[in-house]
Amino acid sequence: MQAILIKRVLRNDELADVEKRYSSGEYDIFTSGDNFLPREIKFTVCSVSLEPEQKKEINYRIFRTVISFGDKLVNGKSVKDWLKVDNTSIWYYHKFRIYFLLRNLFYEIEEIRQISKRYSNVLVYTNNSILKFYKGFNNNVRMEYSGKSAKSLSGLQVVVTYPLFFVSRVIISFFQISKLKRKPHLIIDRIDNHHPIIDISTKKCVIENSYLGYLYSHNDESLGILDEVEIPKFGAKASFSIRKRHFFLKRNLPRLFCEYILFRGLTSRDSLSSFRRLNNKVMHAYSVL
Repeated sequence: MQAILIKRVLRNDELADVEKRYSSGEYDIFTSGDNFLPREIKFTVCSVSLEPEQKKEINYRIFRTVISFGDKLVNGKSVKDWLKVDNTSIWYYHKFRIYFLLRNLFYEIEEIRQISKRYSNVLVYTNNSILKFYKGFNNNVRMEYSGKSAKSLSGLQVVVTYPLFFVSRVIISFFQISKLKRKPHLIIDRIDNHHPIIDISTKKCVIENSYLGYLYSHNDESLGILDEVEIPKFGAKASFSIRKRHFFLKRNLPRLFCEYILFRGLTSRDSLSSFRRLNNKVMHAYSVL
């Protein structure tokens, strides 16, 4: 008996191939995600997942590996010391990025290994191209990586939309800054944290910051809000949409768009000079490592 493990969204031709293989009666189909397949399919799918103890073992093993890598000496200095710039540890951020990447990678590896022990051949549909460099699979495992897709219109939409959004928020900020200068307390508020909550005074459902909404309802005159919108990633799968809440909120508290702060930094000679100095230092550390 053979198996197919689906770890990504399939193209139409790939989906048709899976249906054909299943209809032969020689294949079992597995997946570990709810969004990889359309609602209506012509085959039965089994869910595959690791036991909590297996995940725990992988978590601890990967974390110990990453921590020890940071202590590794290169030219007499540890990796984490090479990545320290003006008392700021870049390694601190890399450490967690690497940990989560490797943890999820080895989750997938373990799922594939478990299935490969039970079936004569395993076909894996995955987006994880890093698996190309993993040599620990048996010869009965074959990978099907996603092919190069056409350029996404959503990615192009971000390239056009976000600069216009950024410039608009900067221009509006020049009319906001005077109201915020004398506020002793500033709170960073992200539009991504806005969810339905109950307004204390009206008892009606409103869209507000789920953590700070009740604080805002007191209309404390000492408060000012730094309104932040996360900068989107620019790539084929990127997406960004402008919402009314990005510009208009029914609040009595003054707000300042954070794009103004970024704009001031980008147009400051001192900031750019400092950035170039730190960037050169970091690039040198990367070249050594």
